[in-house]
Amino acid sequence: MKLRDLVEQVKDDKLTKQQLESYETEISNLLSLMLFELADLKKKRALYLDSSQEESVAAKKVKWEATDAGQKLIERKEYEKLARNVKSSIRSRLYSLY
Repeated sequence: MKLRDLVEQVKDDKLTKQQLESYETEISNLLSLMLFELADLKKKRALYLDSSQEESVAAKKVKWEATDAGQKLIERKEYEKLARNVKSSIRSRLYSLY
């Protein structure tokens, strides 16, 4: 399941406890995969920033963010925040059901 689909489905106020638990598991799995991908992108960023000694660090960061991998890193960081917020929301809803 994709994160966007999961966010849409979790909006339903009439979800049962079992459904919420299932969605929490699903988002935990997605978050784990995202963290692996973030780690890989951060390693690529580190290597990119270390590759050239002529430019300032700020200039390298700007150039990095313009690359495909840099854009992907920006996107994945925001997705991670979203996933954590949705997971927290699911947990709050589960606690209210117990």
